[in-house]
Amino acid sequence: MAVAAESAGAAADAPVGSSVRQRVLGEHADARTLQQVFRAWAASRPPEDAKLVDEWRTSIQRFIELHGDVDVTLITKTMVTVYREALKGLPSRPKADVKRLPLLEQIEVARLGKLPTLSGPTVGKHMSGLRVVLDHAIDPLGIMEDNLAKEVKVVGATSDTDARKAHTPEELQKIFASPMLTDPNDALRTSDFWLLIIAPLMGIRIEEGGKLRPNNVKVDRGIHYISIERDCRKQRREDNAEGKGAKRAKTRAAYRDIPVHWILIEAGFLEFVERQRAAGHNWLFPGLSENKYGDRTKAASQRIIRRLRALGIEGEEKVFHSFRHGMKRAARGTTMKEEIADLLAGHAPESIGRKYGAGAELNVLREAVNMIDYALIDWDPVIAAAKARFTREES
Repeated sequence: MAVAAESAGAAADAPVGSSVRQRVLGEHADARTLQQVFRAWAASRPPEDAKLVDEWRTSIQRFIELHGDVDVTLITKTMVTVYREALKGLPSRPKADVKRLPLLEQIEVARLGKLPTLSGPTVGKHMSGLRVVLDHAIDPLGIMEDNLAKEVKVVGATSDTDARKAHTPEELQKIFASPMLTDPNDALRTSDFWLLIIAPLMGIRIEEGGKLRPNNVKVDRGIHYISIERDCRKQRREDNAEGKGAKRAKTRAAYRDIPVHWILIEAGFLEFVERQRAAGHNWLFPGLSENKYGDRTKAASQRIIRRLRALGIEGEEKVFHSFRHGMKRAARGTTMKEEIADLLAGHAPESIGRKYGAGAELNVLREAVNMIDYALIDWDPVIAAAKARFTREES
């Protein structure tokens, strides 16, 4: 019996023949170099990961420029450490002429010119790309046993503070009293108008808003709500057949139902939704255009930021996402429980205890979302502008 067991173990550890590998792993069965392994990993990713693939491609190309397209089994911890240090010396947001230089020359320009270099989180992201690709060499390719890149740490890879800040009450007053939100004839696009109002009142991420479909606005027992959810299987199959990335939330906690704020109802948001539904529009905001990664709000965000800068809202931390931060701040100024605020914003509970019984009844959520308000904002001109826009566009 012992001999039989030993023989079975030896058979299990026997190398897999090249013909078997080729039939199982296909065109990437012979992948050995870092570039080849990256291509194998990239081929395994779904269409919606196109942006991630491009990000990791940059990480791998930089490693290859530094060390060459080496056999992954020959990559040492020292090589990975040198790569990390090189990343730390690269200039952040270099001018075009500097960006075209070889890697080591870019580092020298940054050093001599005392230019800002890549942040800890950016260095950490590049290192993650290398780790992920080398993990693919272990499983499923089976050409490595250990991923030495995991042993090289990046100090400051996780930022202690959020890069975005909430707008001050005075800034919010300036934004919502501006012509773009009070003048129905302002050049601000209707999609951008609604995205700007929805974000501070309901805490919806801009891309969540951009990927809403008319059927994502629902009603249950008289409570109208927005459902941040995956598309139905039929829609996902159609998108996949066309090579489009599937609509998905940022995190699992981001799938949620948010009752429509009373101010939005007063402004005619539900009538706007019904008009889009009756017109047969696939998207609630069909005027938004997708970029190559399937993101529908990149251009909208840039348009809105330009308008905010024109109002004097300055600072890299003051972006569209700042409205979500403002929503959480406004929630803290009410009697709303923190876990309910997290549910509305689509944030994962921080404590294990708050995970049990996650979710809340719509009537509880409606009461909570209607607590959101901003003392210095006069909503009446905004509501009037929304109604006037609707009437103008309907005629």
